[in-house]
Amino acid sequence: MATKKVDSMTVEELLAKAGTMYKVAKILGISRVAAYKWVKKGKIPPARIKSLMLLKPDWFTSEETAKN
Repeated sequence: MATKKVDSMTVEELLAKAGTMYKVAKILGISRVAAYKWVKKGKIPPARIKSLMLLKPDWFTSEETAKN
């Protein structure tokens, strides 16, 4: 298997990794209200994606089957 770096994430993918938006808010040091706005809008701000990539890089890798 090969590991692929991913540079974007949907709100649904983020919830699958973190469990709750409350946990995401704690990781980023922002209010729960701010994080829950992403759910309502259906989009994570690009600056927050970059912050998450630095704080939780393992959330942005996916294992793929290497094609020969």
